[in-house]
Amino acid sequence: MDAVITPSINVYRLCTTRLKSLLEEVDDEVARSRIKEDLNPIIWIAGHMATYRCKLAHALGRPVDHGWGDRFDRGTEVSDPRPFPPIGEVLTVWVKATEVLEKRFEEIAEDELSAPAPRDFPFPDKTLRGMICFLSYHESYHLGQIGFLKKLVTRS
Repeated sequence: MDAVITPSINVYRLCTTRLKSLLEEVDDEVARSRIKEDLNPIIWIAGHMATYRCKLAHALGRPVDHGWGDRFDRGTEVSDPRPFPPIGEVLTVWVKATEVLEKRFEEIAEDELSAPAPRDFPFPDKTLRGMICFLSYHESYHLGQIGFLKKLVTRS
């Protein structure tokens, strides 16, 4: 395993443990609850995180289909009339993408990691290695949002 991405992989593992824990007692009603019109609900944030795990798997040559199209892409509106999938489905996709990524992280070669990322991220390293690092931060950021929203919605 590449030494530079090892800390990021550890963050991915931590995010997986924490997301499973946070969503343990979250049903679809709680997941869809909005405390304010301009704030995303838990379902959108979790779907966004799962979508980007799938995008990372695709960038690393191991596509994982989530079936949501661009529903949870950056910039999409929560008010989009397309229905949200159940929170359990989002977690299932997350776990599937995680399994694919774990295996891929073990086998990926240096020359692959040095290839350009398929899109630009606000991160100085524009390679796949940089994409892996940036998206680990991205997940941590959104995980904090889910934790905060869960407290506000459930009052626990």
